[in-house]
Amino acid sequence: MKSKILIFFLFANFLVFAQTAAQDTLVIFNSSNSCLPTNTITDVYFDKNDNIWIATYDKGVIKISEDSYQFFDKDNSQMTRNYVYRIEEDNKANIWMSSMGSGMIKYSNDSLFVYYKENSEIGADYIYNFDIDKNNNLWIGTWENGLVRYDGKNFTARNMEVRLTPHKVMAVLCDDDTIWYGDIYGLLSLSNNNFKRYDEKNSNLPSLPIYMLKKTLNGVYWLGYKQHGVARRENNKWEYLLESQHISVNDMDFDSDGNLWLASFGTGLVKYDNKTWTYYNKGNKKFPDDLLFSIHIDENNNKWVGSYFAGLIIFNEEGVELDNNKIKLLTEIECQQK
Repeated sequence: MKSKILIFFLFANFLVFAQTAAQDTLVIFNSSNSCLPTNTITDVYFDKNDNIWIATYDKGVIKISEDSYQFFDKDNSQMTRNYVYRIEEDNKANIWMSSMGSGMIKYSNDSLFVYYKENSEIGADYIYNFDIDKNNNLWIGTWENGLVRYDGKNFTARNMEVRLTPHKVMAVLCDDDTIWYGDIYGLLSLSNNNFKRYDEKNSNLPSLPIYMLKKTLNGVYWLGYKQHGVARRENNKWEYLLESQHISVNDMDFDSDGNLWLASFGTGLVKYDNKTWTYYNKGNKKFPDDLLFSIHIDENNNKWVGSYFAGLIIFNEEGVELDNNKIKLLTEIECQQK
């Protein structure tokens, strides 16, 4: 039976922060002090209507609106597993989610629909990342069927058009007319139906598994390797940053000063300002978890971090600054808890 739980304020430190605007560097939401059903958070996303979406490793996905929490999992939806990985909104206000076991999940008009191997032509149940191009097509990186495009009607696998391209795609970035994607052997691109693989011979990039691809507002491309740091492309030239090779990158984002932030799986939160690498982790007692899934940086430079053990962590080295609406969403509304 579901019971309603009213969350007033989460814990003493946050109560002080909310009332006095004290500049705490860390605010943590977990299963003990909030409506979150788990401490393993894989992604956080703010949609255009100011709802907060939280993906989890083992409890599905949570939508936090202005007056309620909604929980979606395999017990109350078409999902077959509860591991949701990434979240993004298309230009028609549909919320899309990749999952490990439930394929692609779509939330539209207050309903959840799941595309997986048994009910569609997607050809995959395990999906790491995806991106949405300027024409609202989804480009999906699947573990079983390579790079897949969805145009709103049909799923089309593109990986078979290139020989020796592995099926396991883990990162996707849509950029104008080019689709950049990473698989277990490195970086590829698809442009005007032409495929290209990048390696040590033609780009100085190592042939290693890629988990993340991003582009900054000033046109710099970044890629994150699963266990071997990052590379960047500036002025049409790729550069592998050798000093980062020990960092396992799960996600990345950029603050208002253009600094790169990495959610790493093993070395905690990492900042790079184009000169210095700064680490926030358990080893230097500056962060509560070293195993991180995701990072999203908001307009106040707060880092919303999904972690394996510590729940949803909001971090700002200058002091966390949440607006009143987000405080209300996370602390004062009713949620449905099983």
